[in-house]
Amino acid sequence: LAPPVPSRRSTPRPSSPRPNSAPAHPRTATPNTTPDTIAMEPQPSSTLVNVAEHAELRLVQLLAESAPPALLGPTFASDCEARIASADAPGLVRTVIRDPGAMTSLFAIDPIDGAVSAFSLLAALLDRGDDP
Repeated sequence: LAPPVPSRRSTPRPSSPRPNSAPAHPRTATPNTTPDTIAMEPQPSSTLVNVAEHAELRLVQLLAESAPPALLGPTFASDCEARIASADAPGLVRTVIRDPGAMTSLFAIDPIDGAVSAFSLLAALLDRGDDP
């Protein structure tokens, strides 16, 4: 007869980190830490990044199209697109706030749901600008 094979339940499982413990940072990992046990900082998915960029570009397009032409800066749209392409959230917010045409447009967005969405996006950009 063959010796009994231990069941999967009898094999010890690796312990998982405590829920409230801080993850190890790659630069402070101990020498015995393997790449599998290093907790990496979460990265946004490319789909999420694409959706965010599309929303930012749509906001810029909306502001540029509805702004009084005499008030909108001649490089407003291209300046905003450059900020979006370089993931410069604080720069994008500054570009919008400093342009009188964009601000006039922002306060005149109709329907009100569009205005709420525009302000929400700007607030999210401000919050993202605080991240290191």
